Amino acid sequence: MFDFSGMTISTTGYTHGFVVSGSWLHFKGLEIANVPMNTFSNNGVAVSTGGNCIFELLNMHHNSGNGIFIGKGTGGHLVLNCDAHDNYDATSTQGQGQNADGFGVHYQTAGATTIIRGCRAWWNSDDGYDLINQEWPVTVENSWAMGNGYAMYGTFNPSSGNGNGFKMGSSVTGVRHLVQNNVAWRNKASGFYANHSSGGNTWYNNTSFMNGTQYNMLASPPNDPNTTITLTGAMAHIMRNNIGFPNRNSNMTGVDTMFNSWDLAITPAASDFLSITDPAWRAPASPSNRPALSGRARPMAACRRLIFIKLAAASRSIDKGTNVSLPFVGAAPDLGAYEFGATTTTGMGGMSGAGGSSGTGGATNDRRRHGRVRPGPAAAAGLPPEAGGSTSGPIGIGGATWTGWADGQRRHHRRRRSEPPGGRRRVGRLRVRDRRRVRGHAARGGADRAWSAALAAAPRPAPAFSLTLLLSPNLRRIIVVSRPRREETPCAS
Repeated sequence: MFDFSGMTISTTGYTHGFVVSGSWLHFKGLEIANVPMNTFSNNGVAVSTGGNCIFELLNMHHNSGNGIFIGKGTGGHLVLNCDAHDNYDATSTQGQGQNADGFGVHYQTAGATTIIRGCRAWWNSDDGYDLINQEWPVTVENSWAMGNGYAMYGTFNPSSGNGNGFKMGSSVTGVRHLVQNNVAWRNKASGFYANHSSGGNTWYNNTSFMNGTQYNMLASPPNDPNTTITLTGAMAHIMRNNIGFPNRNSNMTGVDTMFNSWDLAITPAASDFLSITDPAWRAPASPSNRPALSGRARPMAACRRLIFIKLAAASRSIDKGTNVSLPFVGAAPDLGAYEFGATTTTGMGGMSGAGGSSGTGGATNDRRRHGRVRPGPAAAAGLPPEAGGSTSGPIGIGGATWTGWADGQRRHHRRRRSEPPGGRRRVGRLRVRDRRRVRGHAARGGADRAWSAALAAAPRPAPAFSLTLLLSPNLRRIIVVSRPRREETPCAS
């Protein structure tokens, strides 16, 4: 765990927890929490440049800005099975709760598509997922958004928090994002929101339940948010196989909408679902009664009992959709994020504990990095398809700056740090993998000595953490992971 609560922060600018400026990095299984603020909203993870990084099984919570903010760069990132929750910028110069999203992707103008897959965002004071000012396509799929726009475990309503689940805009160039197989419920504003975008998105098989508004397709001219326009032709939003419960939408003129619950005159009712009991029921935040999304983890078998908003056998939404090139069973696709009758073979990741404790991420069926995945691995667990787990245990390395090898590296290098004054510390693992063959034993030996010297010189007892990776030209990818936990994969029910 990286606990930044004691970090010294700037009074004139931003001070983020992690700042990532490289390419081909893989961060996995880290818990990133408690980044403080003065009046600047400081993110847990800030990706400033570069591209093609993987952020997997991260648990980002109680930061004073976004859980993760991806800005500029060349894109091509994969954000996989991550949790972002309880992020809140209480003293932001832009307003109370105005800039603490769960996941944000912004300012990219060229490059490759970034994918957010199998993630969960809840109780972030602003929005769950935000693509404002993003001018390159993003795919958001198989993910959750719950209770965004609220803070303090859902018990407080910040005055400036927007509260959208999936805010998929606003673009001035009309870029088209793909939003599919997601679930949004009880967000303060809209479950799914176009946010004044001057071009439409593609919305397939989403479920929106009991949000302020289910789907809001508001469009505006570039840089003129005070004017509303109607999108036409190739610029129009495309909506297929979505469920709104209830059917309460806004700004739907100029939307290419077919085979959605409102188009088919289906008024969703409780009888159409196995359960409409909110698994994130809000209650006073004590250790014994925190809601499911932030409660203590339970064994994998308990996940199968979570049947929230899944279709019942007699649901009127079964086989009522149209083929949008997503896998389905039966005569036709179902409406919403869950395909009735889909089978699964793998488990789900563990839910994060609010305040820091977390479960170990479970396996998924995500076999291809950028290819389309089956929308089914979470269905039996009652979770969004491909939704993943949160994070594993503490990494146990703090206050150090690691310098990568300059000329070569060993494929698996592990080093235990000496005990800090006052007792033992759990030791993490830093794993470095190079896809290219290491050449030259002499270069490797010199690099190892540089690594050892860097570790020996690193300050040990420090509440603030810094991770600096200096990459050589022949380095293809670095993977930074926390030590795996040897216990049954947990989840919340």
